[in-house]
Amino acid sequence: HIRSTVLGDALARIASFLGHEVIRDNHIGDWGTQFGMVIYGWKNLLDRESLQRDPLAEIVRIYKETNERAASDPQVRETCRQELVKLQAGDHDANPTLDLPCRDVFAAGQRRIEVIGPLQAGDIVFFDGSHRVFMNSDAVVFFLDVLPELPPGVLVGIHDIHLPDDYRPEHAERYYSEQYLLASYLLAEARWLRPVLPCWYVSRHEQLAERARSLLPQPFVEAPTRPPYPPPRHGAHGLICWLSIEPRG
Repeated sequence: HIRSTVLGDALARIASFLGHEVIRDNHIGDWGTQFGMVIYGWKNLLDRESLQRDPLAEIVRIYKETNERAASDPQVRETCRQELVKLQAGDHDANPTLDLPCRDVFAAGQRRIEVIGPLQAGDIVFFDGSHRVFMNSDAVVFFLDVLPELPPGVLVGIHDIHLPDDYRPEHAERYYSEQYLLASYLLAEARWLRPVLPCWYVSRHEQLAERARSLLPQPFVEAPTRPPYPPPRHGAHGLICWLSIEPRG
């Protein structure tokens, strides 16, 4: 729900910027019944060996199986509803094992981003992945799970960013799409993410390219600033977008 909220707000800001009248409605979602099903599955279907091997997978399994049972058995559906009622009423004695699955699930999620812990101001994070925004792809995890958690002072380099231009036509068959997530952050005015050196943009900007002449390799500065552009040559103009993580207010 947080992901959809962030993306939705970015789209609303883009539409407002373009002059549209935007009516915002943030629907957080229906969470209640699912918790009742997880509790039912925990009490009746749990495989503890599977839980030890992969807590997330086992929680998902018992939820799916409970959901299938509830769809065909009114008694199971009512039991799940009652489990939710007890949970909402704060009846912890009725659900003494609830804290354990939560700890296991959160611990499994934490292991996915534990690399973030040692990072501190002055460190550099460089990301050159698949560039594709698909379900659970590396780009999705980086932009939605990793990037927002980086501490202030970290310098981030993201490769193959053509903003403010779109990807080149030859990238279509590769399904490159990650820069659209970055554009959503920037258009939403995320104050904690400050552009430092968008190499592609600088190489195409006449004044900026001139100022960068003494700092950057000659091929970079000599890139044509107006179309038609020559065929791409890897590293010729610079495709890394450097950003700084700022304090979050």
